[in-house]
Amino acid sequence: MTGAELAAAKVAVGEPADAAAQVVVIPFAPVKPGQSVRLRISETYTAPASYRLEGDELVFDRSLGRPRNAVVLPEGWYLTASSIPAKVTQMADGRIRLDFWNGRPDSVDVLIKAKRRR
Repeated sequence: MTGAELAAAKVAVGEPADAAAQVVVIPFAPVKPGQSVRLRISETYTAPASYRLEGDELVFDRSLGRPRNAVVLPEGWYLTASSIPAKVTQMADGRIRLDFWNGRPDSVDVLIKAKRRR
């Protein structure tokens, strides 16, 4: 949702969000006094501004801000290059998945290239 939608929904986040900002909201039950809760959060989204075709090559160029990130290539494409190390696997449906682990506190820039299978 946007920061404006967040404000309209009256979601308490501790500080105001810029109206145009894109925010992710994950609701969870209040933590009881003296207890802790483990939150396991996953997101799935597309990033059309981050990928393009250059000739016959698919190029994905994006900054990934989570400690663990996965990128799944579209059906019918195979990996030709990744600018940073990744665990590369083939999913049951034949698509290629790249799993990135970022142990740093900042984001990591990744450049992935792929070609269409013949």
